[in-house]
Parts: sequence; structure tokens; C-alpha cells
Amino acid sequence: MKTTSFLRIYATRLAFLLAIAALLLFIPASLTSSGGLRIFLTIVIVLCLFGGGILLFLGNHRGAEINYFLYDRRRAKKRTRDELSAESVRDDILFYLRPFIKEPLLLWQGIPKSLHLQLEGEPQFSAPIAYLMLLCLAECDEQTAFQMFSMADGRTITYVCHAITDAKDNEMADYVYHLKKRNDKDRICMFFQKNAQCFSTRALRYVEQHFEEFYFPRTRFFK
Repeated sequence: MKTTSFLRIYATRLAFLLAIAALLLFIPASLTSSGGLRIFLTIVIVLCLFGGGILLFLGNHRGAEINYFLYDRRRAKKRTRDELSAESVRDDILFYLRPFIKEPLLLWQGIPKSLHLQLEGEPQFSAPIAYLMLLCLAECDEQTAFQMFSMADGRTITYVCHAITDAKDNEMADYVYHLKKRNDKDRICMFFQKNAQCFSTRALRYVEQHFEEFYFPRTRFFK
């Protein structure tokens, strides 16, 4: 677990435990007749309180970060995690892609270099984008889905397959690769027709499993 994630989750709890430890140590420090032991316990108490204060500070500092998928841009406010859904994840990924391309279906014609560069610094977005690309084809009519998929170049297919492989979705990645290689229209159309819900669900599952990777400073949301 990354340090930022650890602090966000456990800082307050650890600070509370240190405060309890300091309180418990105060009793023997007050009762002992040994000057040396009293000094030692006093030092430990001070360190516990100091450490707890630092943890609270760091925890509150991390609390100033916002999860990318919990910010409602329409209402300019944070959502609760219970409000996370396949639809909200899709909407947030569409917003993420807005500076790079007019509509996500066009990604099948090639991933823009600017987006590639962005994803080098934020690779956690690759899998949700790949699932959105698959979903876009699933929502097209059969002829459009087949044409877009069959005309996609090898680099685009490789991007999609690598992204969902990194999401531990190896079976689907292999299937997409072999669909492209065989270029069987009936199989391609059937695959996209049957899996629209699957693509949405897996994008949501990926975000939930990697939730801590999507925290960013508030300045990203409030300019």
C-alpha cells in the first residue's frame, strides 16, 4: 500500500491509539518513585503525542485530495463512494478524454500522441479508457462496429489488449487479439453485441479495485 493511501486510511486511527498510549503511560509516570523511569516515561509520552499530532496533520493534508471518480463536475461537489456507478465512471472518463479527442469512438482510428503522453504519467486511466473504447463499439450498429474494429491498426489493438491485461483481464485481452487476427465479422459483431454490460461493469470494478490510485490535489478540480 502506498504511503499516501496508508495515511488517508489509517492516520486518524493511529493518532488515536498513540493518544491512548500516552494516557496509559501517564499513570505509571505519575506513580513511580524512580526519577529515571519517570523521565523515560515522560519522554515516551511526549513522543506519542508528538507522533499523533504529525499523523493528524498528514492525514488532514491527504484529506485535501479528491478522488477523480468522486467529483461531480455538473454540481461542482464531491460525491460519496456509494454514488460510484458504471454510469458515473463512464461520464468521468469521457470528461478525461475531452481535451484529446472529440468522441471516444474515434480512438479506434488511433490513440492521439498527446493522450499517450498523458497516460505515461497517469497509467491508471488506461484500463478504464480501453473498456470505454470497447463499450463504444458495443453501442454501435453491427456494420459500424465491424468497420471500426477491423480498420483499427495494430498499435490501437495492442493498446487495448495491454491495458486490459494490466487490469488482470487476460482472457478478454486474448479474445480481442484473436478477433482482430481472424477478422471474422460474425464473431466480432456477436462479441460486441453481447458484452456491453460486461465492459461497463469491468471498468467500474477496475476503478473500485484501484480506488486509491485516483486521488489528486484539489487544485485539479477547483481552479
